[in-house]
Amino acid sequence: LFRSRMSMPMQKSRLGRGLASLIGETASTGPRLPPEGEQLLNAAKFPTITFKSTSFKKKKKNLYTMTGNLTIKGITKPVLSGLHKLGIHDVQGLLLHMPLRYVDETHISAVRELRLGEQAQVEGEIIHLEVNYKPRKSLIARLSDGSGDIFLRFLNFYPSQQKQMAVGSHIRVRGEIREGYQGAEIVHPTVRAVIPEAPLPESLTPVYPASAGISQTMIRKAVLKALQDASLKESLAEFLPTKLMAEILPTNDWPQLQDAITYLHQPPADADTQSLL
Repeated sequence: LFRSRMSMPMQKSRLGRGLASLIGETASTGPRLPPEGEQLLNAAKFPTITFKSTSFKKKKKNLYTMTGNLTIKGITKPVLSGLHKLGIHDVQGLLLHMPLRYVDETHISAVRELRLGEQAQVEGEIIHLEVNYKPRKSLIARLSDGSGDIFLRFLNFYPSQQKQMAVGSHIRVRGEIREGYQGAEIVHPTVRAVIPEAPLPESLTPVYPASAGISQTMIRKAVLKALQDASLKESLAEFLPTKLMAEILPTNDWPQLQDAITYLHQPPADADTQSLL
């Protein structure tokens, strides 16, 4: 049996950022636990469990998501709030959430070089924006990159998208080139506001299995943070211990586990993606 006491101190100066610490004190009580129970929390040596949030965001009325770092038995690991819908509860599960496919955002195509039916990424300035009601309501933007113009069509749109693509905005878009009513167009492209000559990604962009309320951006940020975590090697060692790896891969001509997982999430532009999927 265990008893616990929980407290959540909040720093008044940080309330606006929604940061908090949750501290739990545990102590064993009652009959002595079996050895495996003693090892579970080891309250005598590690009496405190601490959770320190790094973000606290409102999703909708009475629904919030919190992320942070949880320390148990002196070991701190990130808590991946919101990803549980995908069956992801820890860093190992996140890094084994493999991409379904990849898209190439490592280069920009000139509008004059675009071909119908191809997937392409273009960058330029919005020179015209209007809401058209024929043949059905749609938001139509005209983008120019200096070599030519292309139309961007949105059949479902929000005011925030109209604001993002206001005349004079510099954006980067990606999608399939189609023949439209007024010329070449992209229907529902991926849109990103960028500054002129903003650097391009050096690796292919992964597209992950997702769920309602969990965007690709959210997953990619979580994966990137996990890959950059200083304790990644330690986390992977817990998942696949060195002794087990030596038994599975007896030769030394295999890449390190951390390098292999990083490659799967961030393959170079010239990678053979068919062999990765």
